[in-house]
Amino acid sequence: MAADKSPLSRRNVMRGATLFLSTSMAGCLNQLGSESDNGQSSSPTDTRTSRENSEDNNTTKSTSYEVTASPDTPTSTATPTPTPTKDISPSFVALSETTGYDIDLAGTPVIGKKDAPIDIYYWSDYQCAYCKQFEENYLPDLLKNEISNGTARMMLLQYPNYGEHSWTAAVMARCLWKTVKDRTPDAFWNWHHSVFEHQGLPGKTWSSRDSLLGYAQNSTSVDTNTITQCMRSNQKQIKADIREERTRSQTEGFSATPGFMLYSRNTGKTIKLTGAQPYSRFQSHIQSLQNQ
Repeated sequence: MAADKSPLSRRNVMRGATLFLSTSMAGCLNQLGSESDNGQSSSPTDTRTSRENSEDNNTTKSTSYEVTASPDTPTSTATPTPTPTKDISPSFVALSETTGYDIDLAGTPVIGKKDAPIDIYYWSDYQCAYCKQFEENYLPDLLKNEISNGTARMMLLQYPNYGEHSWTAAVMARCLWKTVKDRTPDAFWNWHHSVFEHQGLPGKTWSSRDSLLGYAQNSTSVDTNTITQCMRSNQKQIKADIREERTRSQTEGFSATPGFMLYSRNTGKTIKLTGAQPYSRFQSHIQSLQNQ
């Protein structure tokens, strides 16, 4: 598939004045982001951003509205009973394009159809409680509706937040995807879901290297020796790629996980959401992007 074309560079796309109606942070907070950092939590927010190109200087103006969406502690909200994610097996696709939003998809698991008009860039940490809340309560409806019908596709991006175990999980995710993407890409979901299903307190045994490999052994047909070899041989480059991925998220104004950027491939317009947002918000914002 040919790469999306965009007249704006990454810097131009994100340049402009930003107006915040609320400055509250959201999700599992990053603490400067080294391989040994720790994290905290606060409340989810969402930001809607509209941009207009200036005919005079070819720059971009942006206005963002950020609104607190839910309480500080990740808990279930008054929404319809979700479909358990373990009962859903989404379709993954391996792509090598660089999108109009300037995200390289060569090493990124993508859920959905490759020609979907709406991109959902999803930065997460396997140890983040808000990410688990999103995966269990709200992602199922996105998978059943907007993603399965070809309206949106979701890119699973890494934002390791909680130190060594988060980095181990992020690197392993890259290696597992590298192993399965060409033949059995859907196998990635089994491991991805299994990690969140086993999630406990950050840095505990459930998220150790051996445990993460155990989830792969139990949920996929992949030889774990292949994953181990990939992590040993490619760790330096993979970590560099993940740092770039996370830096991009921070450049966009994310300081917490989960973070989402909804991007219309037709118009280049974006909507930013932070935290474990309910499905209804994704649904309304995706419709808004489609109608512009």
